[in-house]
Amino acid sequence: MFFVWAECIFAKILSLPYYRIIIKVKDRKKPYQGIRQIEQHNIDLVYNMICKSTYEKFHSSTILDIEVAMLPKKSKEVINHLTRLHRKRS
Repeated sequence: MFFVWAECIFAKILSLPYYRIIIKVKDRKKPYQGIRQIEQHNIDLVYNMICKSTYEKFHSSTILDIEVAMLPKKSKEVINHLTRLHRKRS
């Protein structure tokens, strides 16, 4: 029973899409950027979630631009992100 549950959770984690998030701010030359795995498959909904959380953390006059892009699982950026996470854990 446990193995079936674990396989379902593992399959769900593998099916989640990866998103590249870039937040450009006036105060910094380099933007804040990262790759996140988010449960939603609708990119417009993810964009709205990121905008909401960004405006909660930063003042609205300092935000220049917010970009959200869905990445394929086999892209170099996702593979590099996963290898960095694996190195940190071990």
